[in-house]
Amino acid sequence: EMQSSKNTGPMTFEAGVGQSVANPLFQGIDQQVLGLKVGDAKQLNISGPEWNSDLLFKVPADHPEIERLGRRYSSQGGLREGEYVELVNGDTALVVKMDEDAVTLDCNSAFAGNAVMVDFQVKSIEQGDGA
Repeated sequence: EMQSSKNTGPMTFEAGVGQSVANPLFQGIDQQVLGLKVGDAKQLNISGPEWNSDLLFKVPADHPEIERLGRRYSSQGGLREGEYVELVNGDTALVVKMDEDAVTLDCNSAFAGNAVMVDFQVKSIEQGDGA
């Protein structure tokens, strides 16, 4: 289990997930926690993927996806710079810039180009079903 903070208590973490999903964040956690035993503590340095400029898109304001997002987020004040939105494909994007002609979306992971330090302690280990 992973201690997220003293206020929220332990979180469950499934070791080995990084091997089955192509996510550098999960792979980085797996590499650092596999082999730890109950009671072991370690500070994890978890790095996100590299930021990729090819995932920055300037989309015309009248594009169907921008119109859909405007409707979807209308009850929250519409699209706003600095907010994350869920795209039609289920991915998230950061609204970087908006003007009357276009909306610039950053479709990189929120962790792209960043590192997070996590104090990790193994509280318990449960055997998976092997599925």
